Amino acid sequence: MARGILWIVLAVCALLLAGCSNHPPSAAQFMNMKKNGGSLTIGATARAGDNLEKRRVEDSFHQEGYWNLDFSALCKFFNFAMIGVSFENIIPRGVLGFNYKYLGMQGWAGFTKPISSEDSPFAGGIMLIEELPVGDNFRIGLSEHFSRNAYDVSDPNMYGGASDYYNEFGMGAYMTFMNFSLEFRYGREIKSPNNRFYFMMNYQFYVVKERTEEEKQRRRELKAALKKRAMLSKEIKTQKRQLKQQMHEDEQQGVDNKENREDELIRIRELRDSLDVLKVKIRELD
Repeated sequence: MARGILWIVLAVCALLLAGCSNHPPSAAQFMNMKKNGGSLTIGATARAGDNLEKRRVEDSFHQEGYWNLDFSALCKFFNFAMIGVSFENIIPRGVLGFNYKYLGMQGWAGFTKPISSEDSPFAGGIMLIEELPVGDNFRIGLSEHFSRNAYDVSDPNMYGGASDYYNEFGMGAYMTFMNFSLEFRYGREIKSPNNRFYFMMNYQFYVVKERTEEEKQRRRELKAALKKRAMLSKEIKTQKRQLKQQMHEDEQQGVDNKENREDELIRIRELRDSLDVLKVKIRELD
C-alpha cells in the first residue's frame, strides 16, 4: 500500500512538472558503470551562457533555469549493454546504450508538454563518449552530443507550465575518481547564436554489485551445503521413525534386538554429527 501511494505521488509530481527542462545527461555517470548490476547516481548541473536572457514571446515568459538536479537509475548487463531511466527535475526519460572500457554511446528520450499544440513533445538525443583510464580509480573522458533540449516556459494560461525546445550540438570533458565525477560541457544552439556551458558534479553508488569469482564459488558452496543439510535432516527423521517402528514390532513379538538397535542409534548419532558440522560450515559461508 505504502509503495503504491509513493508511485502515485511521484506520478502526480511528474504531471505537475511536465513543462520542466530536458538537457543531455551526464557522460561521466554513464561511463562510470564498470560492473554488471544496478547503480543509483545523483548529480547537480549548473548552466551559464548566452541562453540566460529573459524574453517575452506571445504573452509567455521564457526563462531557462540556471541549474537542475539529475537522478539516474542505471543497469549494465552482458558486460557492455546499458539501460536505465534518468530524471531531470523529476521528469523521467529513458536511457539506452553501450559502455566499453574506452568507448560508450548513450541515447535518451523523454516527453514534455509543448507550448504550441503544433510542436512535437519529444526531447532527447545521442552522445558519443571516449574514455581513457589513467589509473585504477582515475579516468578522463571526452563526449560529443546532438540533442533536442527543452526548457520551462511559465505561462499563466497553461496549467502546470509548458516547454519550448531547441536543437543543440556540443562537446564536453570530464574526470572521474572512484564514484565521483566532475564534468564540463559546451553546447551550441543550432540556427541561433546561443551558447551554453554546463558544469556538472555527480556521485554514484551501487545497489546491486556483480559478484567476484570468489563470491560466486562461496555462493555455490553455500547452496550445496543447504541442500545437503536438508537431505541429512530428512534421513535422520527417516532413521528415527524406522527405529521407533522396529522397536514397537519387537515389543509386540517379544523379541530383543538390542544389538541391531545399537547399530541404528550409532548410525543416527553419526548423521547428527555430520549435520552439526554442516551447520557450522553454513554459518561460515552465509
